[in-house]
Amino acid sequence: IEADPQNPEAYYWKAVNLGLYRDMKRYSFRGGLTGGEIKEGFQEAAALDEKGLYGAYHMRLAEYLMARGDIEEAKKHATHAVDIEPRFLYNQIVLAEVLWENGDKAGSKGRLEYITSQPEDVLPSEILENREIIEKAKRILRDFKEGEDPDW
Repeated sequence: IEADPQNPEAYYWKAVNLGLYRDMKRYSFRGGLTGGEIKEGFQEAAALDEKGLYGAYHMRLAEYLMARGDIEEAKKHATHAVDIEPRFLYNQIVLAEVLWENGDKAGSKGRLEYITSQPEDVLPSEILENREIIEKAKRILRDFKEGEDPDW
């Protein structure tokens, strides 16, 4: 950040790594997303490049806000991330989880069904991540069919 304070990815990756560190050290729950400076990093990244990294800045803000219990604000950011890049399926699954947490089970299920209908190369640069998200969505849909709460 010192070398290039206008680089949105610097703020984003600092926030991600802080979350990973906090999770690894068990300082907080939900992937470490409840610690200090994390929200600010994602917000700064989004302010510098609204559509950067396929909307991941907003997607991560949604995860952070969901971890903090602010589901309505999380929904705004998750929806915005999907609007920026719907083919980045990580955005889609975060929105599905936000919808579930907001009580919109049908909307969540519909989003998961959309994910499973997509080819893994829908966004060629993210094929590996999309493949993982498609498999996760299939597993969660199986949980739904068995009457279990999803393990996001």
